[in-house]
Amino acid sequence: MARARRWGVYLEGFDDLLKMVEEMPDKVNDILEDATKEAAQIVLADAKRKVPVRTGKLRDSLDIRLEKSKKETKKVWQVYSKGVSKGGVRYAFAVEGGAPRRGIKAQPFLRPALDENKDNVKRKISEVIVQRLGDL
Repeated sequence: MARARRWGVYLEGFDDLLKMVEEMPDKVNDILEDATKEAAQIVLADAKRKVPVRTGKLRDSLDIRLEKSKKETKKVWQVYSKGVSKGGVRYAFAVEGGAPRRGIKAQPFLRPALDENKDNVKRKISEVIVQRLGDL
């Protein structure tokens, strides 16, 4: 509420507004991080359905992680295969893209999971952003 004073205008609640504005970038980043995480879960679930299974180790090694982008200061969620030291496998890339020198034919599962879910990913990101902004 604004009140007239002798030498100007006094704004009540302006400190609260400034604090909200200062916190906004962090809140927006949190919202975007949550939205993209939920979208990455969609791709992960589909990749696990599509991955060729012989022993199940590759399927079980698939997960998502938050990575800092190399070119920018942004963080992105990435679907990946855990390394051997974490119970994962080394051959995820060979299965996805093939290894002609070793006679391994490509059996893509990550790219199709992403390509086939683009609309679902966009929809999920939009839903989470709208919901979280409404909660502010």
